[in-house]
Amino acid sequence: MSRNTCLAAALSLLVIAVPGCGEEPKSNAPDLSIYEEGSHTYRVRGVILQLPDAGPPPAELRIRHEHIPGFIGVTGEIHRNRDGVSGMKSMAMDFPDIAGDVALGEFAPGDKVVFEFKVKWLESPSGDKSPRWLVSAIEPLPADAEISFENKVGQPHPPDPTSHHSPTAFTPNRTPDEDGVNKGRRMLGSGPKKPGTRQLSRAPSLVGVRLVARDRFLIPRASRDTSRGGCRFLSVRPEEPAPSAR
Repeated sequence: MSRNTCLAAALSLLVIAVPGCGEEPKSNAPDLSIYEEGSHTYRVRGVILQLPDAGPPPAELRIRHEHIPGFIGVTGEIHRNRDGVSGMKSMAMDFPDIAGDVALGEFAPGDKVVFEFKVKWLESPSGDKSPRWLVSAIEPLPADAEISFENKVGQPHPPDPTSHHSPTAFTPNRTPDEDGVNKGRRMLGSGPKKPGTRQLSRAPSLVGVRLVARDRFLIPRASRDTSRGGCRFLSVRPEEPAPSAR
């Protein structure tokens, strides 16, 4: 084989291996335009555990963040955990997507930061939803800044402006039933007493007596012909003066 033939063969292989001058190389960069509409933004504090690294194996930005009580779940409402914690619990979280204007050169593992990240729920053709999330901003915090990784059960949270759901603030260690009982106790145990009423605990007998609700008070009533002495005072109507005690 002549020298010119060998050179031609080598050039043909080079043309196959190298893309044309007008062809743009394919990019593996994720499409970040999906976060422009329909995403939720959260601002939270945390500690950097790992910075992105090209690898191998490739590493992603990892931050352990505080509890996020108002985190919106797949249903479009604030997520509720089975143990009563609302939102997203404190956790170490990888962030594969980072906005182009976010610079991480000044940070190191162990730094305390406050950052914003966006979450977008994407729906597949089958109807299933899966999240993608993006760090959109990050700022350093002082080394002595207080950061708590405690998950606060029942912590009140503001309603999300993009949702029609307005969560009810929950008071720890008190159920709605207990609130009702306490309210009833306040109604019966305080305030001026109307004529003809007595505390039920002091009534000698409640045989044949029915309780009538009147102006937020329970008014004992009994028929006037009740012969039992214990019911004598209970037979008086509220608008009548009470007889003197014997």
